[in-house]
Amino acid sequence: MVNWYFPTGIEKEVDVTRLSDENLIYYDNQMYNLWNKLEEGYCFDWTFLEVSKLHNIILNELLKRGMDPGGHVNRLDNVKYFLGNSPATYSIEKKYNGFHVSVHKKENEVKIFSEQRKDLTNSFPTLVEEIKKLSEDKFILDGELVPFDENGNQLGRNELMKYIGAIESGKQPEDKNIKLFVWDIPYYQNSLENLIFLKRIEFLKKLKFSDRVIETERKIIDNPNELEKAIKLASELKGSEGAIIKNAYSSYKTGENSDWVKFRNLSSLNVIVLKKNSKKDNLFNYLVGVISDKDYIDKSYVVNFKGNNYLFLGHTFNTKEDFNEGDKINILVEEIWRHENKNGVHYSIHKPRVNNKIEEQLDNIDKLEKIVTSIGVSIKHSEIENNEVLEFSDEEYFENSEEGKEIQVKNFPQKMQEDFKENMGKWNSYVMQVHTRGETLHYDIRHKVNDHLQGITLFGRSIKDRLKIENQRNNIRSTIKLPQPVEWLKFEGITRKGGMGATKQNPGVFTIISKGKYTIKDVTDHVIRIQYKSDKGEINNSINDQAEKEGLKYPQLPGDLIDLSGDYSWHIAHIGEDYIILFDRLKKE
Repeated sequence: MVNWYFPTGIEKEVDVTRLSDENLIYYDNQMYNLWNKLEEGYCFDWTFLEVSKLHNIILNELLKRGMDPGGHVNRLDNVKYFLGNSPATYSIEKKYNGFHVSVHKKENEVKIFSEQRKDLTNSFPTLVEEIKKLSEDKFILDGELVPFDENGNQLGRNELMKYIGAIESGKQPEDKNIKLFVWDIPYYQNSLENLIFLKRIEFLKKLKFSDRVIETERKIIDNPNELEKAIKLASELKGSEGAIIKNAYSSYKTGENSDWVKFRNLSSLNVIVLKKNSKKDNLFNYLVGVISDKDYIDKSYVVNFKGNNYLFLGHTFNTKEDFNEGDKINILVEEIWRHENKNGVHYSIHKPRVNNKIEEQLDNIDKLEKIVTSIGVSIKHSEIENNEVLEFSDEEYFENSEEGKEIQVKNFPQKMQEDFKENMGKWNSYVMQVHTRGETLHYDIRHKVNDHLQGITLFGRSIKDRLKIENQRNNIRSTIKLPQPVEWLKFEGITRKGGMGATKQNPGVFTIISKGKYTIKDVTDHVIRIQYKSDKGEINNSINDQAEKEGLKYPQLPGDLIDLSGDYSWHIAHIGEDYIILFDRLKKE
């Protein structure tokens, strides 16, 4: 590992609210790259803690301005920063409110797969017959499943989730009102993945579309002055969530595509300020709510304020707008989620931006339900689960996007050796988490030593071909982890795109699959022997459910926590010019 020292010239104390959009994106990229260099062993005038803290502040400011590092924007004047300044040709398409699916047709057989590679074919029998009529040739399509009502009005993905849930519970609802909108074709007789987008969509003309299987309408533009007009047009179409802006010269990519930008429409809510929170630099955020007028609401989310009952929804982003408790304000949100458990229903607002003070009437539960149906998510929680996606604060620190890559060392790091020798013979806590981002998967084992964690990453191949750690324990190629804060011992959930443990294209998803106690048996430069005693219990598969609801790819996991009990070794094997860390089980208890 390299130990040179490099001053960065990047300010550590910066008021991100005063940065221009362009400079804010510059800082975002600098933090991202700086963390990667620190991981490689370079020494800078920054620490991991300083980088992650400022990076989270920057991410919050990006989101507040409608600039999501994951490729979502909701202000037209920000689109240019994500597309870049180079001239290009773009395809502007309506953003549908449905499920992204991949459709495969070979001879007379059709398969419909979700983004998680789940086979949905049996849920759509009449749609499958319509797909067969498209062509006699072999093809693969990318598109969106969208539900409609009997009058032809477009419904949201929430209704589609209910439909699929009914199928899985053994019911047989009709699929006649579900349509497939096709936007790409990566295969027609032969692979088209290396063709640019403009060339690929020419092959869509070979298909016989119908009123159930429809080619997505698009506008191809090469004049930058027409971009804003085209985006507004696509966003204002009936049932549109916004617009998809695609580089027309890009090749085909699976998963999140860095050559696409998604423009999101925002929903307006009239809310009351229930609590005012003062922050640094004359900023404020507000706990807001709406009138609680339904009997099925979870009473623990209802507060009495000045003689009236209000359902609190959550806090807004920080703003310079100064309001008082009791003021009525307008906020803009990307989504509203409906949460149902044994105590009733409550709602949460996502990416809420303060707009202005109002005199109009407050919104109620019916308005929330309408937004949930059109662009939201509905979640059911079990009695012991009640687990939601983690909210982030400046004090929480997450891993970098390069975490999981292989670091080759001739000897185990001195700090790791010292930590383990100091704790030899003692029993301390450990945790194993499965960590995914897009298609990639690995296992992190973290061990508490004093006030921090030491750990190792086991390469788990991919989501499609997961190394089954529950019964495969020998010769697993691994890499060391950097020391981390003890908060990671209990962490599981979803980190947003661009945050630590994620990439700019894919969120990070973490699930605890084993936990308990460990003790160190022996430590040398090349071998660490360790014994685990695992707790019994169930894996919290609600994380899996949540990932699926967000359209993320996630592997199938066992129901029970994995029992690692036994003796293991991490040892460095010298193979050719490489130094490979291997994880092995030595014996069974």
